[in-house]
Amino acid sequence: MARLDAIHRRGPIETSRDRFIVVALRDRPMHYVQCIFQPFDTAMLCEASSGAYGPGAPGQPAFQLHPRSQAALHALHFVQADARENFSRTVILGDPPDVGIAAELMLAALYDAYGAEPDSAIAIMAPRGGGAGCGTPTS
Repeated sequence: MARLDAIHRRGPIETSRDRFIVVALRDRPMHYVQCIFQPFDTAMLCEASSGAYGPGAPGQPAFQLHPRSQAALHALHFVQADARENFSRTVILGDPPDVGIAAELMLAALYDAYGAEPDSAIAIMAPRGGGAGCGTPTS
């Protein structure tokens, strides 16, 4: 939540680029959820990895999500318009924005769809999220 709040405080998309966050399982980097603020910060567009954009054979996904993982993403209201794309959904944050909504969704997707456990190492990339490095959250 602190990273999302820091991104939000940097200002509107017109003046602050790279307003996104990627949260991944450190030992399985293709298992990630990424969200980007939309104009006015009342919503975020979020994507959950389908494996379509990884280092697989040409024209082949990097990995194939198990049907249970796909069902978990659907239960979190992610949709996949095309098998060659990630799962996506828009998250309404409200006005003022409650970034906790997006944070909870990201962690739920890692846990429900990608098998994260309470002690799983998480990698975070947030260019506008404050701080030089992004390590494993402590809470």
